[in-house]
Amino acid sequence: MRDLEELILAFNALEWFAVVCEKLDKNKRRRDSGTIKNLKDELQESLDEVSVHVDALLDEWLMGAEDGKASLGNMRRRMLTPVARTETEQAELEEIRKTYIPELFLDYHNALYYAGHVLTSELLVQCMNLAMQVSENEYLTSAFVASRRMAELVDALALSSKAMVNTQAKPGKKLLGGESLGIWNVDVPDEDNGLPEAQ
Repeated sequence: MRDLEELILAFNALEWFAVVCEKLDKNKRRRDSGTIKNLKDELQESLDEVSVHVDALLDEWLMGAEDGKASLGNMRRRMLTPVARTETEQAELEEIRKTYIPELFLDYHNALYYAGHVLTSELLVQCMNLAMQVSENEYLTSAFVASRRMAELVDALALSSKAMVNTQAKPGKKLLGGESLGIWNVDVPDEDNGLPEAQ
């Protein structure tokens, strides 16, 4: 099944990302800026690879073709994926989704969070985009709920939200989707705001 291949490729890309992270951590104290730059480039490349495979799983992954939706994606999926005909096969597919989707998305979030601190803080916005994708996609939400891992996702998102607030992003800089980290920068004037002093 092509869907299962995408899952395996996504986990392989995450493993490559983890290996590059270890190399970067071991070499971060080196004064050889060329080595560090090359490792950061490799880290970005591995994160891009993970993103490609995670994006491929955002559609109704391993859902089978019995839902009757006539979208182009479902018609393509019907041609590429054998139809799960029995209740046993449907239960097996549900177990695979429940087991691997939350793990993959939490690992992807962790990769984005790490890269947001090592490469660019703009990647933290993708953590929030990931939250929107999970909330807007019924099959992703149901996979987290069925696996009882929604609390882990919420904790991870709280961590990345805090990191976004603590970044010192430039206020006018917009990302590809129109997002801006600068919205979290609040300047409080030092002068008295005309409030009466407490006595």
